[in-house]
Amino acid sequence: MTFDSVTRTLAVNACRLVEASSNDSIATAFADIDTKLNAKRLQSLLLDITRLLKAQVLGYSSTSYHPQGASAAVLIGQGESALVHLDKSHLAVHTYFEMDELSPWGSFRCELELSTCGELPVEQLLRRVSREFEVELFFLDCRVRGITRDDAGRMKQAAYPLDFGDNRLGLAGYSLICNEDSGSGVHAVLMADEMDQATRSEWIRLLGVS
Repeated sequence: MTFDSVTRTLAVNACRLVEASSNDSIATAFADIDTKLNAKRLQSLLLDITRLLKAQVLGYSSTSYHPQGASAAVLIGQGESALVHLDKSHLAVHTYFEMDELSPWGSFRCELELSTCGELPVEQLLRRVSREFEVELFFLDCRVRGITRDDAGRMKQAAYPLDFGDNRLGLAGYSLICNEDSGSGVHAVLMADEMDQATRSEWIRLLGVS
């Protein structure tokens, strides 16, 4: 039997900017987003992702915050197809809103973290989040912890095999603008190809990229 005591974690920060002529109009846009992406909707998103994982829901919770924001979490088991792995994982999502009266821009961020002893369906997960949140920018952090064995049975530190180079995820509509590999994890940034010029210029300014 293959020995695999490994936890794989994917943290996704999905962001978009809101531009308005006044803070009141930014607040209105935020209220619309918050109404759409309430705790019940976030919980439904997590259950959809659980189906992608072919996992079993062991328990879940969700809550809405005042004045804005929501979060949901699901505890999942990997099922019979993953008996060689540890048997529990978790999946959580939170939303954040930020604006400043001195800036014409506000920002919305959704943070989703999946920690699993099974495989990470990264491309499918990002497509699902992109549809849900109309994402302009993805910040992706993938890391692996634990030990495994090679084909000869020798124990070794687990390594993360995922490569975002040249956007090999094939995520349609996004371009890779940052890709860093630390050996045990990967950090990448994907930017939507279709954005109005003002929003793209603001992202470039914030990120300090050309």
